[in-house]
Amino acid sequence: GILIILFIVKFEYPGYSHDKTNAVLQSRVVSDHDSLIFKQLNDSAWKLRNYDPNKAVLLLDSIIKLAKEKKQNKSLTVAYNNLGIIYANIGDYEKAINWILKGFNIASENKDMVGTGRSMNNLAEVYRFQHQYDKALEYINIAIDIHKKNKQVDLHAISCLNLAKIYQDMGKFK
Repeated sequence: GILIILFIVKFEYPGYSHDKTNAVLQSRVVSDHDSLIFKQLNDSAWKLRNYDPNKAVLLLDSIIKLAKEKKQNKSLTVAYNNLGIIYANIGDYEKAINWILKGFNIASENKDMVGTGRSMNNLAEVYRFQHQYDKALEYINIAIDIHKKNKQVDLHAISCLNLAKIYQDMGKFK
């Protein structure tokens, strides 16, 4: 006969657990640990975006609720931007722009230059997806200026690469 052995494996992204989410929600004081959990939750949603966007959206909805309650504006900005990218990937550009602009507004109100620059970068990508290259160039150049001014070398480099993708899509290879 044939012996079949079944293994059941539970797969879970770091930080994506209801226990951790509830612990953050129940605590009224924001700690460095909470910020780390928000980062892990946002990272988990980012990883889920391509193969299970519905689960990513549910997770981001939870993050938004928690971030609002805890007044974690940077985490809220990231969650809004992540939602925007998910909607851009499925072709709902209007929702994508609205979510990214929500992130941009939160970042701007809180003088979060990383968040404003990333939001501008993401808006540029959404417009690039739509072949609206003039708007894409406008937003990517704003992102580059923000990152350069604030000496955010890694984000500046990412925006420069996205600028190159815009020119590539336009057929301007020089």
